Amino acid sequence: MLEHGFSISAARRWLETLTITMLSPWFGFWANRSDPFLIHGDFPWLALVPLVVGLQHGVAPALASAGLLGARAYLQAVNQVEPISVTLHWIIGCLVVAAAAGFFRDRAVRRYDLLQVRAFDLLEQVQRARSVRHVFEHKPVEAEPATPAASEAPTTRTDSGNVTMIGFNRRGERRARRGERRSTERS
Repeated sequence: MLEHGFSISAARRWLETLTITMLSPWFGFWANRSDPFLIHGDFPWLALVPLVVGLQHGVAPALASAGLLGARAYLQAVNQVEPISVTLHWIIGCLVVAAAAGFFRDRAVRRYDLLQVRAFDLLEQVQRARSVRHVFEHKPVEAEPATPAASEAPTTRTDSGNVTMIGFNRRGERRARRGERRSTERS
């Protein structure tokens, strides 16, 4: 994995996950002492904790956060003799939200890494092309023509004493040169 804004050390990631997960019920306890997980309220606010962890750190920390919150909520429900079904629905909801948020975060990180690798490859290709162009601009090119296809090989044609050479220039374009026919006899 490449270095980017998404990456932090694993120890810090897990420390943040545990800190946020363990401190969030204290805020719930401060808001409502009889229901510190805010399960029976108008909106289960503590279900947002695994969502935030998933968006920040990925699937594994989000599921761990949802599992820890769910375990604490289940223990509280068992100790206070509350209906377990409501708590189980809340736990399942937390797990689903955590998995979805973590999945999209991890997918975005993989996509970012892929795009970064592709951008680096394109940058290398551009730099290579510039260096090749620079070499050809400052160094004279040898007089060897580009190799044409076999069907377009240079030919010689004679027309009433004149010789026409048909060949190719440096850019591979066809050219014709006219000249006088030299005799092989010496006078």
